[in-house]
Amino acid sequence: ISNEYSDTEIKTATREKIKNKERSTEIGIGLGYNFNQDVFNSWWIQGVISSGKFEEETKDSSGKDEFDYDFTAFYLKFGKRINLESWGLKNISYNPSITFASAKISGDPEDAGLEKINQLTLEIIRFDILF
Repeated sequence: ISNEYSDTEIKTATREKIKNKERSTEIGIGLGYNFNQDVFNSWWIQGVISSGKFEEETKDSSGKDEFDYDFTAFYLKFGKRINLESWGLKNISYNPSITFASAKISGDPEDAGLEKINQLTLEIIRFDILF
């Protein structure tokens, strides 16, 4: 379950105020597998299926603009945990990973011709705290 909210106000050099509100909610279910019993030094894989909604509202001197859409997404993640106990960090593992995400969009972007999004993410600086 993920919920993000952002409320910003920008004043430009010409004294114009721009207000922007963004809200994103996502709920999903995932399944993961460690390829080794020692989770501190293990390759792992995780799959997640989720559904969510994104809403954005912008107000400026020209008026109000609203943008929203619903999405269904699939994430496939791979990674390798590397134990940092030799550095004195007993419960912390370095965990670089790669994620492939694919989402089907409905709402305002679909009306403009966007139906699907694919994304590849490489997380080089990532640490896990395991107990």
